[in-house]
Amino acid sequence: MDRLLVTCADAADFESAWLALSSFHRHNSGWSVLVMDVGLNPSQADTLGQLATVVRYPREEARSAGPAEPSSRAQCMALAEIPGPDSLLLYIDPATITMGSVDPLVEEFLASDCPVGIGLDEGKTRDGWAEDKIPEEFPRRQIWQDAPHLDAGFLMAVDSAAGDRCLSLYDKLRSRSRRGAQTLIESVLYEDQVPLFPIPGEFYREATEELLAFVVRHEFGALPVIIRHSRGPAERAIFDRWLSKFLDLYPLPPGWRSFPAYRLDRNAW
Repeated sequence: MDRLLVTCADAADFESAWLALSSFHRHNSGWSVLVMDVGLNPSQADTLGQLATVVRYPREEARSAGPAEPSSRAQCMALAEIPGPDSLLLYIDPATITMGSVDPLVEEFLASDCPVGIGLDEGKTRDGWAEDKIPEEFPRRQIWQDAPHLDAGFLMAVDSAAGDRCLSLYDKLRSRSRRGAQTLIESVLYEDQVPLFPIPGEFYREATEELLAFVVRHEFGALPVIIRHSRGPAERAIFDRWLSKFLDLYPLPPGWRSFPAYRLDRNAW
């Protein structure tokens, strides 16, 4: 089975994407890697091209009910175009650092015969929609509206049906989502009763000062395989304080100077 790691990135994600791909390559081999470019500048795309195939995808410009999510449409396209019986999609958002092999998790997922593997998140699914109202396009919503959020920022799939349905609903519902593609993906998975492989919570955790200190000291045995760092302002602020040390671990190519757009507020664009 072909194994493809996919992430989306725009100019503001460049440093995060470099760290995500560099750390994944250090601990994992035998994977093809795709960056869905939704707004990288040419030099950024060329630099990430040292670690992955970089392909231009549509950037989401429309405002939604929540923060701007330039990668929303592209993420749905990845879920529709890539997974299949002979192709495994592992989607990570660029705010991800890999500290070990994902192979044991992937093998457990494949053995489950579930089409999608995804983690649970905090909050209720209905919170992801404007005014906490799930659209009528989901007639079974009363059954699952209080189910926990699903974390589509770290997702495995071997079936494209959920992605096809997300794309069919995307243009109609995008303005009502508070969490970009994540809200639409989780709603489709619940509504269509897709069998889900739950990614264990101990496999990935939010960035904390303690976890990041372990990383820069190379004490990897004390860490989960995946560290996520962009769920909210507090997590991003913690990561920003450690950014220069991470770039020492996974340095940019010679001649490249750190790109300050990483810290831009997309909601001001």
